Amino acid sequence: MSKPDYDPDWIPPPGATVEDLLARDDGTKSRSLLAMRLGTARAEQLFTGQLPIDAEIARILISSVGLSAAFWLEREKLYRSAVAQRKAETHLLSELPLGEMKKRQFIRPQHSHAETVAEVVEFFGNDDFDSCREQIDRLPDQIKQKTSQTIVSSPGALAVWIRAGELEADKIECERWDPDRLREMLPDLRKLTRAEDPQKYLPALRAACQQCGVAFVVLRAFTGCKARGAVKLLSPSKAMLLVSYRHLSDDQFWFSFFHELAHLLLHADVGIIVDDGDDGDDVMSREEADADDFAANTLVPPEHQPAMSMLQDDRSIIQFSRRVGVSRGIVVGQMQHRKIVDFGRFNHLKMYYRWGANDRIEKKPKGV
Repeated sequence: MSKPDYDPDWIPPPGATVEDLLARDDGTKSRSLLAMRLGTARAEQLFTGQLPIDAEIARILISSVGLSAAFWLEREKLYRSAVAQRKAETHLLSELPLGEMKKRQFIRPQHSHAETVAEVVEFFGNDDFDSCREQIDRLPDQIKQKTSQTIVSSPGALAVWIRAGELEADKIECERWDPDRLREMLPDLRKLTRAEDPQKYLPALRAACQQCGVAFVVLRAFTGCKARGAVKLLSPSKAMLLVSYRHLSDDQFWFSFFHELAHLLLHADVGIIVDDGDDGDDVMSREEADADDFAANTLVPPEHQPAMSMLQDDRSIIQFSRRVGVSRGIVVGQMQHRKIVDFGRFNHLKMYYRWGANDRIEKKPKGV
């Protein structure tokens, strides 16, 4: 077996040690003896790591190249362990959106497997690779603590999105988490729904949330992640509210925002809640239903809701939205959700967004 050119990811099998020992004294005789005792094909398999070393082969190696049975058996054990670890690492890396993580600078581009693994471990804030595996494996069960919705996102992509949100939240300085103050600010937050440009209303949202101890993060979802939003109490004094702008329309964004606020106000004792899955799930937990009701009643107060059934054209919807004090898109979204109109009607009254440069959400120009 010829050793490969420099490859930082190569795991040398025990056969590489055999070759090193043979090369020390031009071991042509020893090589021939080894090939005779193992057979040419099995000897080649030994060099490439395909032939496991057992007690019998260890005795042959002792008589052919030296050292002890304990050495060869331990060398075999360490090699198989390294191969198994590499396989597990490769499997996990295949579940992560590594290309996007690099492009969006959450991890640095690396050339070797080991360096990539180190970057992923650092990204997740863990001490070792196995902790990353456990963290991702536990995530679906942690989410299901408070919702019976089916998790449709890839666990790896979802875990990356949440962790990336946490890293962004760590950069945001906030006052101490204060749910009472957050409740008091709801009317002011609601007024922002009439702003059309996210680059104008998002800074105001962030600032208001900071005053309540909430780090508000807008983060584009990674491929494989279909979450709309997530909340997590990062510490007793700081909460995170994470949204993805998944559906890129004003009605969906604002409903998701107030839905996540509801989770913070009603279910903040939970470690993490993720709203993942498709709208219209047949099974919904009490917590999810409560958050939906909170968002709907905040956007269109109950005393105004009966009047939505009377809205039949653009003009009446626009007048109603002005009277209630929210965007016309929100009114349309609520009418569609309540099945007052079909989901295809009045969508031209909604505001639509797109992801621009540097993953910044921006208003989508008309006709684009």
